[in-house]
Amino acid sequence: MIQDNRRDGSLEAIRGIAALIVVCWHCTLGFFPDLTGTGPSSIIGRFWFGILNGPGAVVYFFVLSGFVLTMPYFQRRDGSIAARAALKRVPRLAGPIFVCVMLSYLLAVAGAYTYREAAAVSGSAWLQKDAFGFTGMEPGFLFALRQAVFGALFAGEVGYDPPLWTMSIELYGSLLVFLLAAAIGATERRRWLLAALMATLSLLFFFPLFSSYFRAFLVGMALSYLLARRRIVLPGWAAAILVVVSLALAGYVSGRGDYAPFAAMLPFKVKGMHVTIFAAALLILAVQTCKPLGAFLSRPFFRFLGAISFPLYLIHVPVLLSAGSAVYLAVAAREPGILPGLLPGLAASAVVALLSVLAAMPLAVADKRWVRWLGRWADASIRRISSIGWPAGGIVHRFRERLLTP
Repeated sequence: MIQDNRRDGSLEAIRGIAALIVVCWHCTLGFFPDLTGTGPSSIIGRFWFGILNGPGAVVYFFVLSGFVLTMPYFQRRDGSIAARAALKRVPRLAGPIFVCVMLSYLLAVAGAYTYREAAAVSGSAWLQKDAFGFTGMEPGFLFALRQAVFGALFAGEVGYDPPLWTMSIELYGSLLVFLLAAAIGATERRRWLLAALMATLSLLFFFPLFSSYFRAFLVGMALSYLLARRRIVLPGWAAAILVVVSLALAGYVSGRGDYAPFAAMLPFKVKGMHVTIFAAALLILAVQTCKPLGAFLSRPFFRFLGAISFPLYLIHVPVLLSAGSAVYLAVAAREPGILPGLLPGLAASAVVALLSVLAAMPLAVADKRWVRWLGRWADASIRRISSIGWPAGGIVHRFRERLLTP
């Protein structure tokens, strides 16, 4: 079994559970499309929809990133920590992206993608039109290479691996909170500067010019700043309430379904994404302030989920478009006609989940080694930069002393 040696296994467990939710969401979109529409059988907006809300799980990812990436700096106030993390960020994301895009390209070349045929049977518009992200671009090796090396990470391009739309947001959101965390650390002793910075952040947060996805990173960073400064301990019953509220709010989608009566009572319209950001913050707060809950989520099974979460997120759609769709077609051809689509959908979903986990395991091992190598590379790079003579070394030294270190 893969072992995850990160500092907080409970937070990585949340990431792993969120990755599984995304897998289940895409299986539902592809093989049970009626459940994700606007008809009477739709599950969107139900109180329990949080356990299948894939778009909401992505927001949890972003809030977690804002929290996890800035907490070490706020705890230690060591500028080299932020510099090291920022230096690693691009290659850390780029490595797994490259591998998964090229694997998807090989599957396409081999003719393994049968998702369009499966879409014709299941009636899934997502599987037919949106599951593969070729938007006006001609697929091929050069397109795959461009997406693997540059397009997905820096421009948000999708194609051979549609979940990659989140990678550019992850990159820029990460760099944003690194910079803001350093700025907060540098202005803490100058109250007027800190107040001005907080006012600016408030304007960025509440005005529509700032992307809602980046708001998730800001909330995660703010929560890490709060918990790094104050030791908060919640009793089990209080943490349980936060978890229940978080799960209930995770199913909120623009006041639809079961949430409509509550949305009607509000004096203003609340975006579903903002509710999800708040729900994610509540869950992180519960896990970080309740020791028994954190210990429960640090058990081996949850640590395993956390270890494979990133590759699982990246690889599951290519698995769904190939093996999952093939199984769906094979079972549908032999289905006796009772409850049409149920048995093929369940069989395909089970295969997607199983094969995605199996494929993610070796990728997680490679990713772990990649991250270790990047850590050594970043440490060596920082030492080399620090040893550079004037003027470059002096500029770096002054930046580190005056900005990164309070």
